[in-house]
Amino acid sequence: MHKVMIKDITLNWDKTRTEGPYGGYSIQIEFDGDRYEELFKFGHAKISSNKWRMNLRSTKPIEVIDSCMNELPDEVLIGNQSKGNIMLLLPDTPMSFRGNEIRKGIPIAIQVIEYNGYIKGDF
Repeated sequence: MHKVMIKDITLNWDKTRTEGPYGGYSIQIEFDGDRYEELFKFGHAKISSNKWRMNLRSTKPIEVIDSCMNELPDEVLIGNQSKGNIMLLLPDTPMSFRGNEIRKGIPIAIQVIEYNGYIKGDF
């Protein structure tokens, strides 16, 4: 396994420090088509509303820090459309997905550069 940093990415659906409804911890990254070739090798992406989206999952909580390298408290959730950098752990051996070789990235740390607060509200 080795580590890879993806810089300047949009972050959505923060379940980094609390387990999601399907178990485990996750974050969704969003990117434009010009970064597809760069990012496809880290997991399976789907297109929606002219943006590519990839869900990254971990069995352990994901470390989240701010732009000054301070750890964010667990109760501070990353709001959708926040910008940041993400560190992935990649297996050394690729797997085959629809005729392409990919290495499913496991998120281990996120640095939030532009923070959009998550606001809980009644719907």
